Amino acid sequence: MRKKVHLLGINVLVKPIDPGEESVGAIIVPDEAKKKEVLRMGTVMQKGPGFFIPVHRDKDDMQSIIDGKDNKSLEMSFISLEIEEGDTVYYPKKATVDVRIEGVNYAIVEYLAIKMYARDI
Repeated sequence: MRKKVHLLGINVLVKPIDPGEESVGAIIVPDEAKKKEVLRMGTVMQKGPGFFIPVHRDKDDMQSIIDGKDNKSLEMSFISLEIEEGDTVYYPKKATVDVRIEGVNYAIVEYLAIKMYARDI
């Protein structure tokens, strides 16, 4: 039975691209740079919904919340992820969790670990 995968928070499901595969618009890494740790690249297959951040309040309001003198709830703002399905992302290998879904290898990458992305124009 097939199941639909849902990512949480700021996680991104990426289908890694083999470094040997070259496509139009690919960034070519010089041989000298290959000796160092280089970024992996892959195609975004799915992304999580995003994350919440506190809304900026003035310093006195924030200090009263920290001190427990203000029992108002902290206002939050939702931030969605900038990347889209189909984008090519570049990320360090150490920032991934490798998974196999229905026989296909993927990497789960935290959004904050993605160093850059490319999108067809």
